[in-house]
Amino acid sequence: MSPRLKVALRTLAAVALALAAVPPHALTFTFQNIVNNNDVTFNQELGINNTGQIARYFGSGAAGHPNLGYTVVPPYGQANFTNENFPLSVQTQVTEGSSRCPRFINI
Repeated sequence: MSPRLKVALRTLAAVALALAAVPPHALTFTFQNIVNNNDVTFNQELGINNTGQIARYFGSGAAGHPNLGYTVVPPYGQANFTNENFPLSVQTQVTEGSSRCPRFINI
């Protein structure tokens, strides 16, 4: 066996051992449908912060179906929904501005 072939085989063996020593990184995800029962026809998520608070709105924005903003926090049950509508606005969409407070978009 030639010296070059020996080096190539040793290199290949070292790479194979290195790859075998690295465990696969298994990621698991859980998906959950979170719907505000005030409007089961239209809910839109616009942001989530690192505490799990989700900023959303329901209502398509069509005539008679205005956007109404709200936030929801874990465990995401109906009791965890809070309306977040700007006073006197026709429509409100809530986006997540930071971990501490939501950002409101008034239409």
